Parts: sequence; C-alpha cells; structure tokens
Amino acid sequence: MRIELLGVGGAFSPPEAGHTSALIYGGLNLLLIDCGSRVFDTLRRRDQEDGLDRISHINAVAITHLHDDHVGSLGSLLFYRYYVLGKETEIFCGDQLRPKLQSYLSAVLGDRVFGRPGKDLHLEAPAASGTVYSWGCAEPTPGIHLRPRQVLDAPGEPDYGFTLWEKTGKPESSVFWSGDALFGRFVEDGDPWGFQTDSCAGLLFCDCSFSPRYPQTVHAHLEEYKALPEHIQERIVLVHHNGDVERHKKEIEGTRLQLGVPGAVYAL
Repeated sequence: MRIELLGVGGAFSPPEAGHTSALIYGGLNLLLIDCGSRVFDTLRRRDQEDGLDRISHINAVAITHLHDDHVGSLGSLLFYRYYVLGKETEIFCGDQLRPKLQSYLSAVLGDRVFGRPGKDLHLEAPAASGTVYSWGCAEPTPGIHLRPRQVLDAPGEPDYGFTLWEKTGKPESSVFWSGDALFGRFVEDGDPWGFQTDSCAGLLFCDCSFSPRYPQTVHAHLEEYKALPEHIQERIVLVHHNGDVERHKKEIEGTRLQLGVPGAVYAL
C-alpha cells in the first residue's frame, strides 16, 4: 500500500500546508481520504506539475466528517470527474454520517445530479456499524479493506477515522487515519484501535494540534503523543497540525514522532 499526503493543515493553517488529505494507491485506482476546500486545487496543481493525472484515477472518496477543511471541494471534484471526465465516483463514510453527507451533497450538487441510481455518485454507508468496505478489488489488485471507526461523538457532529489494510496484508502493513479526533478515543475501551498493542497498524496518521490543550478541544495535542512509548511514536505521522513545519520539527525533537508534510509518500 502507498500513501501520498496532499496536505497536512487544519482549517486555519497557512495555504502552503493545504488541508489534511491523502491518496491511497490501489493498483491503477486511487482512494482519496477527505476533500477539504483546498484539496481539489492541490490535486490539479500536482497533476499539472508531474503529469500523473491523479484526478482521473480517483474512483473513490472516504469522508471523515463535514467540516469545510474536509469536504469543502468535494463538490468540485465530483462535478469535474462527472462532467469533464465522464467518470463515476464512489463515496465511503460512517453510518451516522451518511444522512448528513447525503443532505450536503444534495445541496451542493443538486438533486438533478445526486441520487440517480447507476449514475455519478454511489454513497456507501450501511446501517450497521463496523461494516468493512472493499475497494480496488479488480484484478490484478488484491484489494483494500476500509473500516470506518467513530473517533469523536460531539452532539450532532459524527466524526470517523478509517482503518485500511490490504486483503492479503498483515497488521504491520495496515494504516490508521484518525480524522479529527480526541486522543482518548484512540485508547479507551480496551484499546479498540490496536494503538498500544503488537497488532497496531504499521502507520497511524494522527490529528495533532501543536497548541496547548484547552477544555473544549476536539483535537489530540502534541503533549499527549509525547507521553507515548517510543515503539508507538515511531509509527505515528502527525497531520492536521498548525502548519508551521520548521517550528513543529523542532517541537518534536527528542521523540520518535514523524511530522507529516505536503507531498510526502509512504509505502507499506
């Protein structure tokens, strides 16, 4: 599995940090995780720079939640793929997010586009929690499993992370993507994420604010990651951060934590 970071910033990070988003490479197809307001422009710029034509190969999008820095250019991406490229796009999300995402897309795209069976959008989100989606399964790609996990349960604002793994892979070749998440949601209830166990994902892309923790926070904070054992830190890539890369690099000195930067590519 290969992961390319498109952006690593949050809603108020500097433009060069982008909005936290990633591409998962599955054979000839790409899965996009989140599509904030800066992401579509980032994709077009990257495609123009290296000629890889990512937008044409993004046949699926996984959405963590509905903040603008996570869905703000989703409509543009879907419109472009449908009207310019003539391609359909599959969408994955958690079950509690489904009705809100459907309402959002209906408002953004209009009923004339959304909800026509067999046409451009296919919103995958069954009623049962913990459902595993399969993506990229066409030969010769072995396929990737995608499981949404709720990581923040603020009233009326369902927020999901995703665990991804190749069908033929081992735990160490899996990926955890946190979305916007409180740190405690990673480790409570007997450690359901495998965050502190030997079966932990090979890479964990984790929400991290470099600001001091505050009572109403909806994010994990650097001080919490610094308290983790080194064998866990070395698996963590910090994303959705404040975007001051040079300062953040100094702030994580002495730890095994990795700082996510735009354009970085990881392979498992």
